[in-house]
Amino acid sequence: MIEATPIIQIESDGTPVYVQIQRQILSAIGAGTLQPGARMPTVRALAVDLKTSVNTIRQAYDALERDGVLVAQQGRGTFVAEHPPDVVPALLLARIEALAARVVGIARSEGIPPADVGRRIVSISEAEASVEGTDR
Repeated sequence: MIEATPIIQIESDGTPVYVQIQRQILSAIGAGTLQPGARMPTVRALAVDLKTSVNTIRQAYDALERDGVLVAQQGRGTFVAEHPPDVVPALLLARIEALAARVVGIARSEGIPPADVGRRIVSISEAEASVEGTDR
């Protein structure tokens, strides 16, 4: 079996690296670049390629494994699941997590408690929904 080498680029946009890795792997699966059954690079090899820690790669792989996207086989490696779940909801969740992480980072850098920002976002969303008669 040929090892898949997803093209992953780490951006310094405030999004946690493990979230960027998850999102890009999900995008590659959704685009068909990573096929079901494809062997993923080892945690160590990907960490070296991306110049990041093994723990960061492990965190991304573990989350994708929990979601049923990747399958780890002891002694064999990590593979794209033969029947991965629909990646659209997973991509949406990854985008939401990335956005939330950026907002938390910005709030902290401004000395604002992130929970206060979260409550304000909910308040604004509810106010807009009541004016428009829809739920966002």
